[in-house]
Amino acid sequence: MKGINISRLVCMALALTLVSCATGNRNAYRKLRADIDNKKIDSAIKLVESDKFYPEERSRLVKLLELANLQHIKGDYYQSLKSFNKAQELSDKLFTVSISKKALSAVSNNNMDNYYGEIYERSVIRFYQALNHYMIYQSGVYEAHTLTKKVKGNKKTVVKTKNIPLKKLNKNQKRTHLAGARASLLEWDSLLDNYTKTMKGDSTYKFDLSSRLFGAFIHEQMGTTTDRNIAVGLYKDAKKVLFRYYNLYPSFNKKHKEFAKHFSKLHKMSQKNVRKKFVSPTKNAKKLVSYLNARIKELKSRKRKNVTIVLQQGYVAEKTARMINFPLPITSMPKGSGIFNFAGRMVASAQGTVPTITFELPEVAQKKVKTDMVLVVKDAAGNIVETSDAVVMNPISDIAYQSLDNKIGSTYAKIGARVAVKHAAAILAAYEASKETGEFAASMIYAASNKAIAASEQADLRFWSTLPHTLRIGSFNLKPGKYTLAIKTTSGKKTSEYNWGVFDVKAKESKLLNLNVL
Repeated sequence: MKGINISRLVCMALALTLVSCATGNRNAYRKLRADIDNKKIDSAIKLVESDKFYPEERSRLVKLLELANLQHIKGDYYQSLKSFNKAQELSDKLFTVSISKKALSAVSNNNMDNYYGEIYERSVIRFYQALNHYMIYQSGVYEAHTLTKKVKGNKKTVVKTKNIPLKKLNKNQKRTHLAGARASLLEWDSLLDNYTKTMKGDSTYKFDLSSRLFGAFIHEQMGTTTDRNIAVGLYKDAKKVLFRYYNLYPSFNKKHKEFAKHFSKLHKMSQKNVRKKFVSPTKNAKKLVSYLNARIKELKSRKRKNVTIVLQQGYVAEKTARMINFPLPITSMPKGSGIFNFAGRMVASAQGTVPTITFELPEVAQKKVKTDMVLVVKDAAGNIVETSDAVVMNPISDIAYQSLDNKIGSTYAKIGARVAVKHAAAILAAYEASKETGEFAASMIYAASNKAIAASEQADLRFWSTLPHTLRIGSFNLKPGKYTLAIKTTSGKKTSEYNWGVFDVKAKESKLLNLNVL
């Protein structure tokens, strides 16, 4: 009886801890996005760095990813690069699964495990590393920043700060970051190549379209004939990636469900038959192909766009919880035995007449790309000089949805089995207690355990919440001068225009505008 009480207290304590953590972190996500919406980036950074946002070590990767992206949004590209480098190092280490953490999550809750990051998140880290390198190369500075360090004293921990002034980079230092962007692309390719080999035949994320488009841009900036030819090859390869892998997503293919259903067999069919039976291109797909064809033609004729715009639009679809009702397998207990009959009575007393148990599963709602975006360049007098579609080069919300949806079956089975074991143990404990306390008191013990188990099985909702809904790209060839950029958006019958601001174009220089549009 004493042992039973201890078990019950431990179970309830664990449940209360997880409920508190889960509720606090969900509130923190809402506060984080509210701060970004209100352009309070410094406040958002303080929140992520505080113990109010995933203070436990097992969630360190989430904190690093959010911090790195907030620094990027703020324009602190050097700080963002350092944070993304740390995130990459940690995610690579976590990719080799921790046996002790996996064992713990198998009997308790996924929230008790490390956050390893989704494979597409690991890929997007490389995108931001390359982008940060290039933005540092373009600006030629390391921004002023403050270093903080916690020093343990005799009685308390003291936080020491040091202000680091802005540092201007010389020509060689800037070129180092251009080379760093190129090196990030090579490491990115290696990662994706590993995905392709290990997940061959699976209708899941294994290749990143933005690695081709942004990779081509970086090679164009290197300025050599060899790099220009590589850029042409990457644009051509992007069309293959779009056809082979991105037709899995509704943003690019109206028949994406059929494409996914037959994915493992498509390599045996001719491309003509695949297109006929399983592909119906959306506007996003058609615009992207037109963009790629134009860039290939321009580069082959030795022409270049001197202004490129990378646009990070909106927020990735949120990870939420779905409540699952799971039948309690009391039929597996010996029929006619005392515990079998007791189990039936316990379930009925704890949850009514339906013998079910409950738990949560994480899910991502489908968030389709419904907005057309056109980049409008105007001169000083307000006249339109040139327009370009901001084509989708990565529908991250589509990828997030599919990545979780592909795992839902195995996750359901794993959590369902774990919860069933917990309930079986709780029933056994209550049955043993009933021999001394009577069935009414035992039913109260099981009812409390039932609630504790349900609370302890809250869905693991950790995710990289500041990722954009889509990554887009557009380009122009502009004469030297001062221009204004506007972003025209159309969603259904609603059209609006947002004036981003003014930018300069200098002779014989290439410019990258890096925009965040929420």
